[in-house]
Amino acid sequence: MKNKKAKLPFRIKQSLIMLIMLFLLSFLLVEGLIIYTYKTAGPVAEKPEYVLILGSGLKNGNQLSEILISRLELGLKYLKQNSDSKVIVSGGKGRDEALTEAQAMEHYLLDHGIPESRIIQEDRSTSTLENLKNSREILRNLNGKSSNQILLVTSDYHLFRANFLARRQGLAVIGVGSQTPLVYVPKGYLREYLAVIKSALGDW
Repeated sequence: MKNKKAKLPFRIKQSLIMLIMLFLLSFLLVEGLIIYTYKTAGPVAEKPEYVLILGSGLKNGNQLSEILISRLELGLKYLKQNSDSKVIVSGGKGRDEALTEAQAMEHYLLDHGIPESRIIQEDRSTSTLENLKNSREILRNLNGKSSNQILLVTSDYHLFRANFLARRQGLAVIGVGSQTPLVYVPKGYLREYLAVIKSALGDW
């Protein structure tokens, strides 16, 4: 009995060390993929039929966050370069939000010279997976297919996950990532590690 009791703490310690090593290895791998995807994205040579801008929440119930403004600014760049492209603004309404993210995003684009005729709202989604599924359905309803050439616009840390989820949904995307404001970088990249693990295992 004494031998068994003496060995138990060592086994627990060994298991904890293995779990920590596994976490560190997976963290480095995922973060490496996130950074590599962002750094190697673009430039966009082809003219996209659609620019799909993913929402990221509103602050104070109705204001665009700095992260979302960064995404919209990048989307605007391509919309102004390609006057025939339409844009899908994708994001629903959170519990503490006074309007949908899609509505807030449309207002921003209208204020920056994009006509209403080019803007399509996807205003039901509450996650990246729903962003992509609902946008795919919009495209199918518009022209009977979801294989259009799509420029997917999101944040740098979010691009890797958004890309592989889009392809799981059969969307032909070219992804570009906007630069995340420095103050949000630690939180964004840490949360995205957990989100990538969850999406890899369960988001279909």
